[in-house]
Amino acid sequence: LTRGTKKFNTLMTNLYQSEDDLFKIIHFEKTKDYMRKAFPDKPLAEIEELAAQRTRDMMPNYSLVPRAVKALRGAPVGDFIAFPAEMIRTTKNLVTYTLDDLASGNPELRKQAAKRLAGMTAIGLGGDVLSNQSRQIFGITDDQEESIDGVVPSYEQFQNRIYTSGINKDKRGNVGVNYVNLGPLDPYAYIKTFAKAAHKGIAEGSLNETELEKVALSIFDNQLGPFMEPSMITKAA
Repeated sequence: LTRGTKKFNTLMTNLYQSEDDLFKIIHFEKTKDYMRKAFPDKPLAEIEELAAQRTRDMMPNYSLVPRAVKALRGAPVGDFIAFPAEMIRTTKNLVTYTLDDLASGNPELRKQAAKRLAGMTAIGLGGDVLSNQSRQIFGITDDQEESIDGVVPSYEQFQNRIYTSGINKDKRGNVGVNYVNLGPLDPYAYIKTFAKAAHKGIAEGSLNETELEKVALSIFDNQLGPFMEPSMITKAA
């Protein structure tokens, strides 16, 4: 079972790696183009080196995953454990480059940084916009949304949900609601989970111990779940 899990995870990682290589090439070429504009006097070799470094830092690169994380591929837990590890690394680098470029004074670098910032803002707010629109369509109030947060599994708390129905009852009289949880589709959901909980606490004047425990459990489940939960093959067995 362990060997089967390792082979499966290795195969899927290789498939994702092939697709990532294409995106890395595209990212490198685009970065090289704007670096030429930013530094017209630098030789091509230096421009390519700068572009390559940025591509390495801001694109997922599974060869950079620590050995301790890679070693978990041989255990019957965790699916694609390198993914969250790389998202943490690239998130940090994305923010660092964006702030550095904005403060650089170079018009081209500031232009590109503004584009990245706009993209991050759109991604960060997109789920909230869709969630709020679906709530308005189906008449789900703030109080109902808060109550739903209190009964859903911990890994779905404080995350964006697109509602596909209003509050309803099934044939047995159980109250429920239909929705699509956007958390698993958003690699940065763990940041938003904490931010939403913090804003909720500020708005209400306090964040009690129970709410803090819920937030901690939710973030723990989201971040360590891919590392600690049984793999798909283990669950199937």
